[in-house]
Amino acid sequence: KLTTRIFALVIALLWMVPLFAQDPSADPRNAKPTWESYSRSPKASRLGFDLRMIAAKEHPAPAPAEFAQLIAQGLSDGAPDSQQGALSAIASYSGVLHPPTPASFAMWQTYRDVMVGFRKQVEGLLLDQDQNTRHAALVAFGALNTRPGENAWVMDFDEAAMQTWSEVFHRDPSAIMRSEVVKLAW
Repeated sequence: KLTTRIFALVIALLWMVPLFAQDPSADPRNAKPTWESYSRSPKASRLGFDLRMIAAKEHPAPAPAEFAQLIAQGLSDGAPDSQQGALSAIASYSGVLHPPTPASFAMWQTYRDVMVGFRKQVEGLLLDQDQNTRHAALVAFGALNTRPGENAWVMDFDEAAMQTWSEVFHRDPSAIMRSEVVKLAW
């Protein structure tokens, strides 16, 4: 009887293997975002989507000068989605959202001057009314204050950056944002 049960269990498991061996790309949760699915949100903007896709490396980044124009458009656009997309692109192309590899360090070298040029606008968005925009600005601000070290990203806060960081911590009305300040500084 025990042998029959074991045999039946093995047959049942072998029958179920094809159910678990599906292609991961067939799973809708793993599908790459498209404008059609993204635009279902009433707050979606095409510029925000494009900037997020560049930040996620789903679309290649343009040359630094063109990239600067896209980010400037996103930051000045009144739509929170566009602003958040631009902030995500700043954080991503500052390099720190990626492992500390030679490729990430090279990306930092290529786009660093462009990203640093938006520091004042990023600091201004740390005071935005929208919490998601403030969070994206916080991540971008942290990214702007990092540099490549020896096989690691190094936070490099000057006195002005520390003052801004401290003001955000003491002034932000959201406990979640204050904890993010601590977490990012840690």
